Amino acid sequence: GALHLRDLWGTGKLKQLERESSHEEEPEYGPIIPVDALGDIFAPRSHSTTYLTWPRLPELFSVSFPGIKTSRDSLVVDIDRGRLEARMRKYFDPTISDEEFAVEIPEAMQDGYMYPAKEIRAVLKDLGFRPWEILRYCYRPFDTRWIYWEPETSLLRRKVEEYVGRTVFPSECLVTQQKSRGESSAPQLISQVGCLDLLDRSATCFPSVIVNSAGTLLSAIEIHANLSSSAEAYLQSLSAGAASSRMDIFHHTLATTHTPIYRVENSGALLSDWPRIPLPATADLLAHSATLGRRLAELLDAESSVRLAAEWSFLAALKLPKNSDLENALKLTAGWGYRGQGRTVMPGQ
Repeated sequence: GALHLRDLWGTGKLKQLERESSHEEEPEYGPIIPVDALGDIFAPRSHSTTYLTWPRLPELFSVSFPGIKTSRDSLVVDIDRGRLEARMRKYFDPTISDEEFAVEIPEAMQDGYMYPAKEIRAVLKDLGFRPWEILRYCYRPFDTRWIYWEPETSLLRRKVEEYVGRTVFPSECLVTQQKSRGESSAPQLISQVGCLDLLDRSATCFPSVIVNSAGTLLSAIEIHANLSSSAEAYLQSLSAGAASSRMDIFHHTLATTHTPIYRVENSGALLSDWPRIPLPATADLLAHSATLGRRLAELLDAESSVRLAAEWSFLAALKLPKNSDLENALKLTAGWGYRGQGRTVMPGQ
């Protein structure tokens, strides 16, 4: 049945409760009917009339992984690959003592949760530096860096071995979250290893393709679209079983979740659970939506090869002038802010 709740907002909550307790004011309650599909939430959640009939994201893409969390960014993450490699070679160097290395990167030699710093470094010095463990790393939205991904110790807080082992890099991947604490964000689109902090410390990565292996050295490796059995059945019902069609459902999902009317109409429900995706009734509609999604993917993926100035006419006018005027063209003139006392940054005008 309906619950009767009331809202208390602002800085006057305590005074309001005092007035109500002394019967100076009667509290006003409003009815709310919880929706099982959205969980036990004591607040209204706006959504379109058909929203709850659509499949949730994990019902379309069956395999997903949490992003990677290092807890030691100053050691294992960098914007410059060469600098990261030089730093990690020092970390693995047996001729450099723990005390010497702690002077350069104190965080690396400080014990933490499940992180006995000296023990881990001793193990890794025996293993030796491995250049193939330097991976491209989607650190924050549109901020791609490098990470030294080491799977055999607790050098990284959450290394998520299966994520790296079953995902093809580079390949497109949706990054979203099941619940949002505030306003929900549209999914990110990445093509490299993703960080847990891409979205409010709870990013989940849904690869477009995944790797399956029987687990032996000589077994065949299969790469296929990350689709659930129900998603495959949907495509079969449209007579759209080709490889390109399997990717269509991924790009249709990207386009849908970035559509303004979808986000406005379902803003409440998007706070409570995975996004739900409406499925087009025909193969033509799916293909049309997927075309929009593919174009959007080119813009959202910081690693894409799209040539904006050449392929998007309205951006052609943004070309930089000749080198003689390059300095003035790149000069920062907006009042972004300024440094205050100590390490504070004061806002600009």
